[in-house]
Amino acid sequence: MANDRISIIVSMVDPKAGPAFDLCCDHGRIGFQALEKGASVTFNDREAHLVEALSSRLKRYHPELYPKAQFITGDAKAIKFPENSQVIVAGVGNDLIQKIAKTVPSDAGCQLILGIQKRSIELRRELRSLGWRLELERLCLEKGRFREVLKLSQTGDNINDIGIFHKEPKKLKLDFFQTLQKHVKSVQSLDKSTLDTLDMRIQDTKESPDL
Repeated sequence: MANDRISIIVSMVDPKAGPAFDLCCDHGRIGFQALEKGASVTFNDREAHLVEALSSRLKRYHPELYPKAQFITGDAKAIKFPENSQVIVAGVGNDLIQKIAKTVPSDAGCQLILGIQKRSIELRRELRSLGWRLELERLCLEKGRFREVLKLSQTGDNINDIGIFHKEPKKLKLDFFQTLQKHVKSVQSLDKSTLDTLDMRIQDTKESPDL
């Protein structure tokens, strides 16, 4: 089972549904994999040089995929999403996720696919207040940190403050917790100096502002 964040996000994209939007796409890895899967993808980023470079690379090295790709430079919050859009937001802070979620039409069959960095309880509550509901959720372990991936719509289940994997089959739950167990064992095997260094990094993270 692929358990990395990008693979999980792409697994939630349905090529037979509406167009996918890879917002704040940076180098476009999520959108590119969605293109390979057969989806039509619009890449967006505020940085013009990133969007231009992505367009050039795609046209040069993957001309067979290029006709299904579009590119938008600028503020993701200004995009007008058509019906049944699959709006992907990952690698950004909760504040921007909330602002983008408010711009996605609630009556047009759109879906949100979100890669949450941290402080998910507050974000879940805000998304719930906006009328979004849960279709699917996954957890993954990435670079020693847990990341949540949510797929939301207007017709799913209630978004809980803490994820409960209520749609996950038993095998996926087992695979995840086996990965967690290995991670815990690896931490337990570290010597004291390494643990002290990790603790300092955790404190630095707590004191740093949210993305």
